[in-house]
Amino acid sequence: AASMLLLFVSFTWKALASYAGVLAVLGTV
Repeated sequence: AASMLLLFVSFTWKALASYAGVLAVLGTV
């Protein structure tokens, strides 16, 4: 269960990071 939670957190973090990156790029345009 711990590994599954860690995997979920990692996936969520990557998703949020990529989303924030897209917003940052769009914000500079």
